[in-house]
Amino acid sequence: MNLFFMLGQKILTGKIVSNGGRVLNFVVRSKNFKENRNRAINLINQVNWENGFFRSDIAHKVING
Repeated sequence: MNLFFMLGQKILTGKIVSNGGRVLNFVVRSKNFKENRNRAINLINQVNWENGFFRSDIAHKVING
C-alpha cells in the first residue's frame, strides 16, 4: 500500500504551489524497513516538481546503524 498526503500548498494563478515547509508525505508499508525507504524514494523521484527536494538522510541511522 502506498499513500501520499499533500500539505502546505496554495493555488496561485491556477497552479498548485508550495506554501512552505513539508508539503508531501509518502507512506509505504512492508515488513522490511530498507525496502520501505527505497519504495518511498522511488515514489518521490516520480514527482515532477521543479526545485523540489527531500532529505536523503531520513532513516539512514536505522538502516546503516
